[in-house]
Amino acid sequence: MMSSNRQDPIPSVDATNMASQLQVIRQRLDQSGTFQMPVLETGLYPAASVAGSEREYTNYQLVWVRDNIHIAHQMLVIGNDAAAASTVEALCRFFAKYRHRLQPSSDNQLEIDRPHVRFDGKTLSELDSDTPSGAGWNHKQNDALGYYVWLFAKLVASGKLRPTSGQLEILALLIHFFSRIEYWQDEDSGHWEEWPKIEASSIGVVVAALQAVQEISEIPGVQETLCNHGIDHRFLEKLIQPGTAALHEILPNECIQDNGKQRDVDSALLFLIYPLEIVEGDMADEILSRVTSQLQGAIGIARYKHDSFWSPGYKQQFDEKDRTDAVSADDKRSHLQVRRGTEAQWCIFDSIISCIHAQRFKASGDPQDLALQLRYLNRSLQQLTSLDSPFGAYKCPEAYYIEDLDTGVWVANDSTPLLWSQANLRLALHFAEITAKQLPSS
Repeated sequence: MMSSNRQDPIPSVDATNMASQLQVIRQRLDQSGTFQMPVLETGLYPAASVAGSEREYTNYQLVWVRDNIHIAHQMLVIGNDAAAASTVEALCRFFAKYRHRLQPSSDNQLEIDRPHVRFDGKTLSELDSDTPSGAGWNHKQNDALGYYVWLFAKLVASGKLRPTSGQLEILALLIHFFSRIEYWQDEDSGHWEEWPKIEASSIGVVVAALQAVQEISEIPGVQETLCNHGIDHRFLEKLIQPGTAALHEILPNECIQDNGKQRDVDSALLFLIYPLEIVEGDMADEILSRVTSQLQGAIGIARYKHDSFWSPGYKQQFDEKDRTDAVSADDKRSHLQVRRGTEAQWCIFDSIISCIHAQRFKASGDPQDLALQLRYLNRSLQQLTSLDSPFGAYKCPEAYYIEDLDTGVWVANDSTPLLWSQANLRLALHFAEITAKQLPSS
């Protein structure tokens, strides 16, 4: 059960008068500030709206590359092109500032030597705690870098971003970086910033990124600059091939390595279906089936089986400094025995599944896809905090967790509202509004 008092729940959406239902919901959420996102002067976004609160211990006032790309992609889809481009350009400035991390002279083997994927978004500066003299962070996250390359290329392809030679040079350095680390067999910490392994969700993002660069590689201006850095369509194709081969071998699993690293289902694989759109057909169906049958809970969806992050009694077991700190080899969380079904249920996945079925319904008109689109949209809406929430009403949590195993009450965790959750819900509503226009009854 949830602790929230659902006195004023968001009404469910069905296919009858769908457009008018969505209008009422959007009005309520807009009035409640559900989709308000604090943007920094640099054009970047903190992970969560925790600045100035007692929840700053989470460090979610910092900027994550991955989160910012998902937020910027949402901006692009809903038509806020300038905001999307501003975010990508700010990330490019950060990568340019620390370009030595992309250069061939750097071996990039240690996590701290990789391009940093979490930093101070106000000053575009790496964190002192993330230097060799500090505590460090799991910066071996190929997916985060891949997401940046992917959206950069998408913006260029759509004419929303006219790249400078300097921006294209950073793009080229990142592409060569993927080649140098042999991304298809590189153990990275991936979406969940945990113990490194070879994972399909990271490989898939890089493959999608390289394919997106292929689409712009012959645009005048882009072609010349990339060629000057040794990158052409043939080079990209050769770099993509081992990635697609690795995906063919690993999927629908996340990881097939031994030594305790094997993982047969991970919700991060959903992003390969949408927004990256590089997995489709039977493989997409199998990933969806595994996630919804093995990880879906009554409220949200777990990241993976036995996930210890925000597991039951989390705040009782860990001090503030340990709750969201970097994961290490001797991390206390790695030794937790988390019972299936008690993992934190996240709020970034149901909305993505709704988007996936929205795309399918648009293409096929299959009533089953419409039903699933609405089912997961409604689940996403019910994840919003309610009237008595300490975070305020109608906010988008990162996840719900069991505060106390004795009571079994699920509550929103401290990273509320999470901007990535906001972005995904906004996308799901956007596609629902498009779907409503397809329906005769609307």
